[in-house]
Amino acid sequence: PTSMFSSSPRPPVASPASRYTSPALSSRYSTPAIASRYTSPNTPSTPSSYAPATPDNYRLKRLSFSPELLKSDSSRNWRSRASRNGIRVEEDEDVDSDVDASFDGPLLPPFLTAPRRRALSYASENLPQTPPRNPQLAAHLRFKGSVTAPAHERRAFGLKSNLPDVDEMHEGFHCESIYDDEEQDPEPPRSYTHCSSCAVASKQLALLTPCSHALCPACLTSALNIVDQLSMCCVVCRATVVTFGLVRPPSAPELEDSFLRPFSPPSTPCAAEDPVVLRIDNVPWDITPPAILEFLGMSRENGARAYVLLDRLGKTLSHAFVELPNEMVARSVLRGENRAAPVLGSGRRARAVTLTRSSQSALMTSIFPSWAGAFDGPAPSLAGVAGSSVPDALEGGLMRETELTDLLWLMRSQDARFVKVPALPFYALIGILAKFPTDRDSRVFWTVALRDLLYDVTFAAIQTLRGRPPSQENTDVIKDMVDTALRCHAFTEQQLRGISEFEFQGYSCPIADEVEEQDFHQSHYNQSQSQCQAFAPPASPAVVYERLSLPSPPPMESSLTPRLKETDLDGKDTGTRMSELAREFGVERELVEALVLRLGIST
Repeated sequence: PTSMFSSSPRPPVASPASRYTSPALSSRYSTPAIASRYTSPNTPSTPSSYAPATPDNYRLKRLSFSPELLKSDSSRNWRSRASRNGIRVEEDEDVDSDVDASFDGPLLPPFLTAPRRRALSYASENLPQTPPRNPQLAAHLRFKGSVTAPAHERRAFGLKSNLPDVDEMHEGFHCESIYDDEEQDPEPPRSYTHCSSCAVASKQLALLTPCSHALCPACLTSALNIVDQLSMCCVVCRATVVTFGLVRPPSAPELEDSFLRPFSPPSTPCAAEDPVVLRIDNVPWDITPPAILEFLGMSRENGARAYVLLDRLGKTLSHAFVELPNEMVARSVLRGENRAAPVLGSGRRARAVTLTRSSQSALMTSIFPSWAGAFDGPAPSLAGVAGSSVPDALEGGLMRETELTDLLWLMRSQDARFVKVPALPFYALIGILAKFPTDRDSRVFWTVALRDLLYDVTFAAIQTLRGRPPSQENTDVIKDMVDTALRCHAFTEQQLRGISEFEFQGYSCPIADEVEEQDFHQSHYNQSQSQCQAFAPPASPAVVYERLSLPSPPPMESSLTPRLKETDLDGKDTGTRMSELAREFGVERELVEALVLRLGIST
């Protein structure tokens, strides 16, 4: 059969050499394999056989004028199929992109030699490769940060990161340490050989929990016998004890070798120690401070002082306090080295007492029970007082005036129902004078009226003792009260001079000096009564005035009347009275004489 293109002359076809085009001018639809099949019968020198090849002409020549065009070749191009079926197709753009032209170029095999191929294979092995995604590992990491997993470990240092913690820091880095690992000696277990309270060496100690203080059996028994405590407290640190266990000290106690160590710190001088307070429980009702000191083997000359507590009716409380100068003396007392007897008291009222450590705050709370605040050692404090209760606490003060007036009534009433020993109210007043806070910060907690009332009660107490029959006990009480009052820095200079008169006059009351004593009472009667009335509490002035009124001068015996008359006749009594008035007001005698002459008072 004749081809459809046989009637028209065949156009000249360029040779393969002349038909080769550069990749930049070739179309994306050119097929070098098809074009290479045709040859031209004309020579290239013939003018009619030369025709410049363009991409469009070359495409048409390949598709339209090739007699050897195969169906399989034309089916590869959808444009040829569309033109054969009468479908109009728009022509491509004239200018193709460089990217498309690069794909139309001939693909040559790479030039790889055996050594080059091996080098490239080695180089490709060293390239970092990203591992494929592991769904199981990703799910595990997401689950680890959920609420069902435990909380992550907190790191003390490091930057904050939102990445999940895969515990990579728990693995070693296979690096050598730059520090020298020296084995340190573990801390040896603490051995308990002595009691923390009395410092006695015991074969068996009780270890308290949680404060870890060791107590000997005697101190442990004393701590357990305290009646007014709801729970057991450590006698050393006053902490609540949860439980205790028994420990035994080592058989051979180790010697302290701190002085042999070359790097041990040098010893430093210790500061002055505060007084140590001990508490005595189960004391009898008729006990006195001198009896307590004698029982412990101490005395006032050694700096020890005992405090017996009374209530407002004169009842003796079941516990007392002892103040010792330093820790060494306190441990000696706790060990019972100088104890005079195994029990306190004598006769039917002899009792076995328990001796434990206490504190200054506990002692101050017992002496000043009306104070609404707390005590920081011997100083009062407003710690623990609510803000709304501070004005009431300051208004109430350190102690109420009724406490002093009730105490004065107990001192004057020798037949009080609950006072077992007449000297106990005087010792209670001595304890108040000894522990009355006088530092600058504590002066805001007591008023001038309270100080003056304390002076009046002290002055009246000394006069009451001097008016009683002479005895060694009364003399010792007067001496102790005068010495304690002179050491109380709350009094003014004039008040201290008034108390010092008793020190100069002596403490004995001989019969020969009875006339001078009656004169002393007569001269101070009006002045002391006016002072007590001036400083009486405003709440109940009549009652307080009745309690504070000094006793009337004792009646004079008839045998002493002639002697008084002789004294009045010779004029010596006038000078004595002026001297006493001058000492009372703290002025010179000449000033009193001038005042008498000025007022025209007849003597």
